[in-house]
Amino acid sequence: MEIRFRRAEEGDQAALEALTQQFIDQLALDPVEQAAHQFVAAAFDRATPGRGGLFVVEGDGEVVGLFHLMPHLRVELGGATLFVEMVCVDEARRGRGIGREIFRFLGDYAERNRFRAILFEMEQGDPRLTQFLAESGFEYRTSGVFIHHLG
Repeated sequence: MEIRFRRAEEGDQAALEALTQQFIDQLALDPVEQAAHQFVAAAFDRATPGRGGLFVVEGDGEVVGLFHLMPHLRVELGGATLFVEMVCVDEARRGRGIGREIFRFLGDYAERNRFRAILFEMEQGDPRLTQFLAESGFEYRTSGVFIHHLG
């Protein structure tokens, strides 16, 4: 399957809603947490045009995943930091290397846009994801936060 990344467009809404629901179901978020999650994502998109936003992952012409990026200024990390707010791969397509491709894209994107680090936070302790992040150059910090320093 050939993977392609692009910014989300209006026509992606149905696929994105389905993937977002999978993400919410997996985390078992209550309605208040779900609303807060969506509010924060929308606020960061408005505050950081062009450097963050919602991206889709296409495979064979279909949306098979999504991820949301939010730039942050983190003095303790040396400046601009890319926070990966959400990553979701369609349940039917997991285990095919799509997540690995997403994280490869994130590293390239962060370097091209001169970010100093990538932050990723896990809501739940998933040992396979923890191992994958370590193999991808992320180090565990605290409370489910992983960081990957660039440059």
